[in-house]
Amino acid sequence: MAALSGLVNLMKLDLEKCPGIHGGLIHIKGLTKLESLSIKWCNCITDADMKPLSGLTNLKSLQISCSKVTDFGITYLKGLQNLSVLNLEGCPVTASCFDTLSALFLLLKRDVSFKSSIPFPFPVQYFGARDMLVSLLFLNLSRCNLSDDGCEKLSKLGNLKVLNLGFNDISDACLIHLKGLQNLKCLELSDTEVGSNGLRYLSG
Repeated sequence: MAALSGLVNLMKLDLEKCPGIHGGLIHIKGLTKLESLSIKWCNCITDADMKPLSGLTNLKSLQISCSKVTDFGITYLKGLQNLSVLNLEGCPVTASCFDTLSALFLLLKRDVSFKSSIPFPFPVQYFGARDMLVSLLFLNLSRCNLSDDGCEKLSKLGNLKVLNLGFNDISDACLIHLKGLQNLKCLELSDTEVGSNGLRYLSG
């Protein structure tokens, strides 16, 4: 991968299903014009591989699904303020990564589920044209083994329009933290422990 370091005008790089690049991302840290990077299904990618990406501030799309990146690796991304797509599908992240994610104000779609129930591109009726540029609007945490612990951090994501918490071990205790999300237009709670008592938190 050292040969890539000289491609200083590169804007898109796709390394999907390249199993031998662990440690090699250090060679692209100088590609500051890069806007799109895919390292999907590179199951050798770990938290340490995220550090060279921290300076790629022009990145708009980052695909790291089905890798070994955890909450710690996500902290290296907090300076990437131009990201519009971040795909963490199948990564071993937890609710602890919410603090980092909430700092990425321009993110339009974060998919950290095993299987998204809302395809990308997402339905445009959920969004206003102005909203699309100012904050996180779509968060998919389906099938991430979440519990009620940490759900209080969701309350920081006040501009969310679509939130998927389906197929997690959450209960009514989680919903109390959603009552301030006044911009929500789509809330997915399929196959959770939510009951009648929790629904009162959704009434405002």
